[in-house]
Amino acid sequence: MNSGYFKKVLKGHGWQEKRMDGGGYLFTMHGPLTVTLVPLIRALPMRDGRPMYSVTIYGGVSTPNFNWFCDQVEGRTRPTYHHDLVDFEIFEQVAVDEWSERLALKYADRIISKAKSLDLEAQVSNFCDKPDHLGWGFTVNKFVCLRLRGKDEVLNRYLEAFKSGKPPNLNPNVTIEMIQRALEIDVSEGIVPN
Repeated sequence: MNSGYFKKVLKGHGWQEKRMDGGGYLFTMHGPLTVTLVPLIRALPMRDGRPMYSVTIYGGVSTPNFNWFCDQVEGRTRPTYHHDLVDFEIFEQVAVDEWSERLALKYADRIISKAKSLDLEAQVSNFCDKPDHLGWGFTVNKFVCLRLRGKDEVLNRYLEAFKSGKPPNLNPNVTIEMIQRALEIDVSEGIVPN
C-alpha cells in the first residue's frame, strides 16, 4: 500500500481531497468537526520475511466557523482551506502481508476518534498562551483565539506597536491589516454554533 491507495480508499468512503501547492490533504465532516489527515506510507526493508511499512498519519481538527474566522483574518472573502486548531499524528512501523480497505479505514477511524476526544475550547485557550513568534498559520490561529477569548487588548497592543514603527516580534509576514481584521471579525457564534 502507498499513500495514493490510502487516499483512494478514504475518498471512496466520503472523504474529500483538497489540493494545494506542494501537496494536499483529505478531510471529512464529523458532526461539527472538520477532520483532516495526510497519510505518509513508506516501505521499509523486510523483517523476518515480511514486508514492513512506516505509517505516519498526520491528523487535524477544526470547525467550519474557526476556518472561516481564520480566512477572514487572512483577508479572504470566501472559505478556502482548513485551519487546524489541533494537529496530532499516529506513527507505527507495521508488518503487513496485504493492505486492505479495512486497514486503511482503521487508521481513519483512529484519527476521527482522536479528533472527537479533544476539548477544542481548551485548545483555543492554549493557543492564546503560545509565544508571539510563530509560523504563519499558527499566528493566524492565535489571532482568532485571542479574539474568541475576548483578549482584544493583546491584539490592540500588537496594533499599537505596528503604528509606532516598532512591530512586535510576530511572524514577519504579519501585516497591520491582519491585526485590524482580527479585531473586526464577529466571533459571537464561537467555534461551534449553539
